[in-house]
Amino acid sequence: RYGFYDGVPRTLEEIGDEFSLTRERIRQLEKLALCRLRHPSFGIREQDLI
Repeated sequence: RYGFYDGVPRTLEEIGDEFSLTRERIRQLEKLALCRLRHPSFGIREQDLI
């Protein structure tokens, strides 16, 4: 969506068409993914660095 893969940002509708999903479902999946990425358990733990 943000163009990380090829530098070209895409709309929710474009992504939905590519995966045969609605733009609303793409929005929901994006929200879930960002929520998971922001969760503290996703990050690197201090003990992993020691």
